[in-house]
Amino acid sequence: MSPIVLYLIIALCLAGALFKIGAIPFHAWMPGVYAHAALPVTAFLSVAPKVAGLILAVRLLAGGLPQPEGAILFAAFATLSMVAGNLAGLFQRNFFSLMAFSSIAHSGFAMLAAFALPGQIVPFYLATLLIGNYCMFIFWQLLPANSGQLADISGLGRRYPVLIFTAVALALSLAGLPPSIGFLAKFRLVLGLFDSASQSPLSSLAIAVVVNSAISIAYYLKIAYHLAFAAPLNQRPVLSAGRQVEIGLVGALVLGLFFFPQLMESIAGLGKADAGALLQW
Repeated sequence: MSPIVLYLIIALCLAGALFKIGAIPFHAWMPGVYAHAALPVTAFLSVAPKVAGLILAVRLLAGGLPQPEGAILFAAFATLSMVAGNLAGLFQRNFFSLMAFSSIAHSGFAMLAAFALPGQIVPFYLATLLIGNYCMFIFWQLLPANSGQLADISGLGRRYPVLIFTAVALALSLAGLPPSIGFLAKFRLVLGLFDSASQSPLSSLAIAVVVNSAISIAYYLKIAYHLAFAAPLNQRPVLSAGRQVEIGLVGALVLGLFFFPQLMESIAGLGKADAGALLQW
């Protein structure tokens, strides 16, 4: 087969994989889908397609392209996804758009984990992302904000402080800061990239992971800001005591799992063997 035809086939398959992951530059579908799909579907799409897309992308770039060119190309897609997703997230005023660009950024983090540390970090990272994303969507569903605009929840936290607690806990988890479940995954990712300094050209991107995590906390905390500091709306919805307890438990979950890493290891271990086999040639 002609090398040109072979590389064209690899490029088309790679485009399909990146589209499935939601990575730059094949991310345009995500904000619209997140805004209009049913909430359970949106939560599912935020994680599940990344698994198949990551497997295909890693195997194409690792085995289909000469090295280190394949690693450099993969690093470029991962970095663009992290940076563009986080910077775009800073300007979002709609919850679903914010979560769409968050997912784009997490695609970049997951790509680094999948390529540099196959079978080691990926199951754990995706498990923590799954829990963090689902908790965030559950939290939003429990709020009286039907349109998806952040302005809908302005000042609500002044009346119900548990909302601020949960919003901050979820922001820490998705940004990967302690003490939250997300920190366990980000710490392992950064540590693994530094440890692979002698084998992987991607190790220098550990700093990019840290910087982008710091950027992301700014837009994740937008939800807590609107709850606590934005001018309250004229109509103040009433939350029942039961609803407040449910919201508090969501925040407690992502913080509590930080102190039980063995439980997360067990959850991630369910797919660890399969991921290790699929992500390596």
